[in-house]
Amino acid sequence: MESKILVFQGDAAIRVDQYISETHPFSRAQIQKWIKSGEMTVNNNGVRPAYILQRGDQIAVPQQISEVKKVLAPTFNIVFEDEHLIVVNKPLGLVVHAAHATKAETLVDQLKEKGVALSKGTSSDRDGIVHRLDRDTEGLMVVAKTAIAYESLVGQFKARTVQKKYYAIVYGAVPTDEFNITQPIVRNPKHRHKMQVANRFGLPGKEACTMGKVIQRFTTKTWVQLEPKTGRTHQLRVHMAFLGYPLVGDSVYSKNGKKALKDGQLLQAFFLAFDHPGTGERQTFEIPLSERLKIKVS
Repeated sequence: MESKILVFQGDAAIRVDQYISETHPFSRAQIQKWIKSGEMTVNNNGVRPAYILQRGDQIAVPQQISEVKKVLAPTFNIVFEDEHLIVVNKPLGLVVHAAHATKAETLVDQLKEKGVALSKGTSSDRDGIVHRLDRDTEGLMVVAKTAIAYESLVGQFKARTVQKKYYAIVYGAVPTDEFNITQPIVRNPKHRHKMQVANRFGLPGKEACTMGKVIQRFTTKTWVQLEPKTGRTHQLRVHMAFLGYPLVGDSVYSKNGKKALKDGQLLQAFFLAFDHPGTGERQTFEIPLSERLKIKVS
C-alpha cells in the first residue's frame, strides 16, 4: 500500500491513533490495525497505537487516508481589504488554521482558495495568521498579506497595542457593573486541551488580564463586554468560568454548556483596532451584535 507523509504540528500531547481518527473519517480500530501491521509508521519506525506524538513527527499513512478531502466549513465575510491586510468576520464553526483535530477546511484554506496572497507564517498552515479565534467564537480577525504587515501586526500584538472587545452572554447575574480579572493562566496538566487559572495547581502560569463591564442583566444570564489586555489561549472563557459566570454554550468550561447550546459558546469579537502597517494610521472596525447572540436569555 502506498504511503504519504503527514507532519504533526500540534502543541498538545496526543496518541497517534487518536490523532489520525480525529482528522480522518476512519475508525480507531482500523487505524490501530494499520499501525500494528506496520503500514503506518512514525519517523520510519514502527510504533504502538498509544505512541504520544511530538511536534515535527513524520507519520507515514496509507494513501487512502491522505487523499480524504476536508469537510466543507462555513465561510467568512470580508470587512476590509487592501494590499497589506484583510479584515474578516469569522463565523462560528470555522477553524483559523490547521491543528491536530482539524477535519474541515480552515480560514487559511479558504483565503488561499479565493486567491488571497498571504504572508509567510510560522508554517504553511498558518500563513498570514497573527492572532486567532476559537472555532466556536465568531467575529473580527485581521490577516497579513505581506511580510511588512505580518511583522508589524505581530509586533503590535506583542506590544499589546491592538485593542479587541468581545460580547459574551454568561450564566448568572454578574453583580458589579465593571470588573477586572488578573488571574494568570496555565495549561491543565491532566487535560491538555483545557486551560485553568494558575493558582489551582500552584503553578506560576502566564500573566492574563481581562477587563469587563455589564451591558444588561437578565433573569438567569448577563450580557457583558469583555476586553482582554493579554492574549492567552481561552482567556475570556477561563476567566469568566473562574468568576463563576461561564459563557453560555461553553462545553469545556461550563458544566451545562452542552445542554444549553449545541453551536458553541456565545462569544463574539465585535471590535478590533490596530495601526495600519503601511500608513501608521489607527484602523478601527466594529460589527453589530450577531443574531446568534440575540437569544432568549430570560
